Amino acid sequence: MNNINEKEDIHEAIILFNSKAKGGKGGDIWKNILNSNILQDKYKIFVKSQIDIANIDSKNLKTILQNFIQNGFHKFIAVGGDGTVHSVVNYLIEFQAMNPMIGAIGVGSSNDFHKPNKEKIDSIPVRLNFQKAFFHDIGLVEFRDKNNFQLKEYFVVNASVGFTANANYFFNQNGKINNFIKKNNTNLAIIYAILKNFLFFKPIKSTIICNGIKYINNEIVNLGILKIPHFSGNFVYPKEIKVNNGYFEIFYFNSMSKNVYKNKIQVLKILKSFFQKNVLSNSSLNEITANKIEIHAKNETLLELDGEVKNFSSAIFNIIPKGLLLCP
Repeated sequence: MNNINEKEDIHEAIILFNSKAKGGKGGDIWKNILNSNILQDKYKIFVKSQIDIANIDSKNLKTILQNFIQNGFHKFIAVGGDGTVHSVVNYLIEFQAMNPMIGAIGVGSSNDFHKPNKEKIDSIPVRLNFQKAFFHDIGLVEFRDKNNFQLKEYFVVNASVGFTANANYFFNQNGKINNFIKKNNTNLAIIYAILKNFLFFKPIKSTIICNGIKYINNEIVNLGILKIPHFSGNFVYPKEIKVNNGYFEIFYFNSMSKNVYKNKIQVLKILKSFFQKNVLSNSSLNEITANKIEIHAKNETLLELDGEVKNFSSAIFNIIPKGLLLCP
C-alpha cells in the first residue's frame, strides 16, 4: 500500500462524532475515551475541535471543514459507526486534492470499516495511525430516486442491493424496541432485523451491466459491491480484497426459483453458509471483479451504502482509485 509518512509524531485532529451512534450510547463511549487521555498518551493525537455531525446541517459543516483545511488542518477522525465514516468520506471527498486524512474510532453498532483491524482502545476498534495513512479506493454511485432525480454518493466499505439492503433498512429504524436492542446488543439487533426482513423479502427483478456484458431477467436475492469484505456485523465474504487495486469485488446471488417458499429456503441456505463460513462454496453465488457495474431495477427498491439505505431504481457504480487517505 502507498503510505504517506510524516516526520512529526504529533497530530492535531478534528473530531467528527455522531452522538446518535449505537442507539445514542456511542456519544458516552466517546466521552470516556476523550477523558482518558489515551489519544494523547498512546497516539500523540491532540483534539483541535469537536463537531457533532448529528446536530449540524450539511452546508454549515462543509463550510467549517473547508475553513479547517484551508488553515492547514488535514487530519480528521470519524467517531461513530460505519454510517459516520460514510458521512465523513462524503464530506471530505470534495477536498480530495488537499489530501485530507481520515482516522476512525468505532463506537457504532457494526463497525465493519474496522475489520479485521485488531487495534483497540479497550474493546473499541480504532484506526488512528496517521503516520502510515495510505490511499484507499472509494466507490461512487450515481442513482435515480423515485422522483427521477439524479443523485450521487460515495462509499468506502461496500454497497448492496437485495436482502442485505432491506435488512439494513429494518436495522436503521428508530422504534423504541429497535433502539433499545441496538443500544444493548448489536448482534441481537441484527438478528431481529434479519427476521423482520425474512418475512417480507422478495427478489429484486433487475438488469445488470458489468464488464460489457448485459445480464437480463435477474432476480437478485443479494448483491454486494465490496472494498471491504465484512458487512452487517459478523457476516463476511472470506476472501482477501485489495483496498487500492482499482476494482470492486462483486458477489451476487440470483433467485433459483419463482416459488416464494423456495426463495425463502434459498435465503436460509445462504444465511447458513455465511454462519458456517463456507459461503464461497454456495452453488447460487456468482463473483465478478470490475471497476464499474450498472443495476437497473424493474421497480423502485433499496440501495445500501456503508450501512446507510437509499431508494433507487437505477444506479451506476464506479471506482475512484486511491481516492482518499485512510489510517490503518
